[in-house]
Order: sequence, then C-alpha cells, then structure tokens
Amino acid sequence: MSKVKRSILKGIYIHIPFCKKRCHYCGFYSNTDTSLIVDYINALAKEFEIKKGLYPHFFNSKKTTLYIGGGNPGLIELKDLEKILKNFQYTNFSFEESTIEANPDSITEEKIKGYKELGINRISIGIQSFDDKTLNFLGRNHNVKTAIKCIEKVKKYFNNFSIDIIGGIGGSFNGGKIKRSLEKEIRIIEELDPPHLSFYLLSVEEGLPFFERFKFDEGIYVDDYVMFCSFAKDNGYIHYEISNFAKKGYECLHNKIYWDRNEYLGFGPSAVSFIKKCKNSGKWGLRIKNIADINRYIKNVQDIESEYLDDMSALYESIFLSLRTAKGLNLSKLKKSFPDKAEKILGQLLNLQESGFVKLEKGKWIIPEKHFIISNEIITKILEGADL
Repeated sequence: MSKVKRSILKGIYIHIPFCKKRCHYCGFYSNTDTSLIVDYINALAKEFEIKKGLYPHFFNSKKTTLYIGGGNPGLIELKDLEKILKNFQYTNFSFEESTIEANPDSITEEKIKGYKELGINRISIGIQSFDDKTLNFLGRNHNVKTAIKCIEKVKKYFNNFSIDIIGGIGGSFNGGKIKRSLEKEIRIIEELDPPHLSFYLLSVEEGLPFFERFKFDEGIYVDDYVMFCSFAKDNGYIHYEISNFAKKGYECLHNKIYWDRNEYLGFGPSAVSFIKKCKNSGKWGLRIKNIADINRYIKNVQDIESEYLDDMSALYESIFLSLRTAKGLNLSKLKKSFPDKAEKILGQLLNLQESGFVKLEKGKWIIPEKHFIISNEIITKILEGADL
C-alpha cells in the first residue's frame, strides 16, 4: 500500500503599512499617509498576479493560512479589505486560519462583524499593556478602558483571538525611572481569559526614539518573564514558543509555518517571502524581501532584494527556529541534510544537557521553559560548537 503524501501548510502574509503614528518602540515598516490606500490596493493586486505566475506550485496548495498585519489593518475600510481578499477568489486556497491584526483605537464593532463576514476567523489585538501610564510611555493611541471594551466586542463574534502584551518595561528614561506593575495587569488578563497570548520583552532597535533615551533594567526582564510564564501555566496555557502561549487547540498555525521553515509568500512593502520548491529557489530556498517604501512599492512591486540560502544559513535557521519552540530540534532529521555537522551539534547538546540547559524529550532536543529567557545564549553555544 502506498503512503498518502502529507500536505504541508503554507502561509500568505499581507502587510497593511498604514498607522496613525509610529509607536516609540516599533521597528516594523509603516506610513501615516492614508491617501495612498487606493493606489496601494491596486499595487497589491499587481504583486499578487506576478507571484501567481512565478510560483504556480504555491497557488495549487490547498492547506494555507492567511495573516493580515501591519501597521494597523484597522485603518482600512471593510470595502477596501474586501478588494484585497478578492485576489484569492480564483485560487485553490481554503484558509485553515485567517488572522487580522487590530488596534483598540481603530477597530469598531461594525468592522469586527465585517471581518467575520469576510471569512476571517482569528483576530490578534495589539494591547501591549493594561496600564495607562505604560501605554502613554509606549506611544500607544488607546487607554485601558478602550482596550477592555475592544476585547469584549471581539468576544461577541470570535472564539479565536489573541492579545499582545509587552514585558520588561522598567529602567530609566530621560533620567527618570519607569515603573510598571505587571502583576496588576495579569489579573485583568486572567478575567478576560483570551485563548491565545503573545508576550514580548521590550526591545529597541537603533534609530528608534527609545534607543538613546531608554536604559533597560535587566532584572525586570527576567522577573516579568518568569511571572508571566507562571501565570500562563496556572491558567492552562501551553507555552509552545518562547513568546507565545495558547489554550489547547488555539496555537497560531501561521506562525508555526515560519518556525518550521515552510513556504510563505509576503505581499506589500517590507514583506518577506520564502520559497523552497521552484526552479529558481536553489537547494535550501529563496528569500525575497520587498522594498520597505510604499511609494517605491506602488511604482514597482518588483523592487525587491533576494537571497539564495546556502548550507550554513539553512542549518543556522533550522537550529535557531526549532529551539525557540516547545517541539524542539529533531537532530536525526537534521543529520540527513547535514551529516558532517550533526556530530558536533550533538556534542554541544550533550555538554549543555549536563548543566540542564537542554534536555532530550521524545526524541527531540528542547530548551526547558525555565531557560527560555536565555535561549539566545544557549543557541549561540550550540552554533559555536558546530563552527557556524
């Protein structure tokens, strides 16, 4: 009897680059000129047709996810979102999960209801904090009252939704102290009981407003992360990736595509695509990044940067991404592609196992949750040992 070939999930990402204003910490590409929306939607349609011609194997897939992110997708009208989604009308895609990001200050009940009618089945809400002073510090446009009302509205129409929270907010800013009680905010989260949580520790890239003026308190980083992990465990969340927690059955399918290094196509300025199975993808895959400039994108949607991954890049990603997840690293599988490196990697894993920084569980190497906070350091040790 022949084996049934398992279909691998692929992902579509659409970037909506419009924001009312840029938050102080945000490194994602955005633009405040909403007069460009019509031209932008037309450009998206052009990019869609070009990619459809270039990667027909992708568009023959049936198991697919959709993620609409930003920026702030809530700034575009439902009729405009419908135009964007019409691009998929004549494809084989049947989205197993379709997510849209939303900010509390720009999403209405009418839009929430409209998203559902358009076939979207998951909403990711950018809350970031349930403390007004912290929200002001971050440069967010909403307050706590607005955030709670937003979640209550979403719950009327969606069982599957997520909220983003930022931790590690502590230190000095312009010479003054920044204080925030995450413990109080956790009580609010507990009452709201979202099925999915993303918890990110505040990081600031060079060139952003915070970079020169904010000095981190590393102790707050650790305390917040430990506290949040403990809360999540006590409330029945599965810690399935360093920054992501879900009730059973509510893990984000789209993000798993990135962590598993499966194929995805990105649309819009700054969006990234990863293609493994086409004539020009090379042995380990082709990564394509669209120009991070909406005006240039509108003029020429093929204004891109592309990179063919070499052996070491593919190996690095395979280790780094898998060890961020609770599923862990399958070294036996890795050995088939990189036999010369696998023994060195195993040696490093065994050394780290003695100290408890990694463990072997059901044939997979994982980083225990208590060491997730130093996962970058652990992964760096593994990579250095493999001469990467």
